[in-house]
Amino acid sequence: MDELEVRLALSETEPMSVEAIVDERGLDRRHVVKQLAQLEAYGHVKQTDSGFIDTGKRDSFNE
Repeated sequence: MDELEVRLALSETEPMSVEAIVDERGLDRRHVVKQLAQLEAYGHVKQTDSGFIDTGKRDSFNE
């Protein structure tokens, strides 16, 4: 469920650093870095020069 914790901290318009996510959510830095990498691999977050943003891509289910 920590993946959701990381993603909920992000905005689609305001980049956020790893340190800011760690401080806001009280999570381990290594865990945040790992989850951001996983979320980025699936296209849910994007790294910018200023930090990470949510791409706005939502999970969907195919019937």
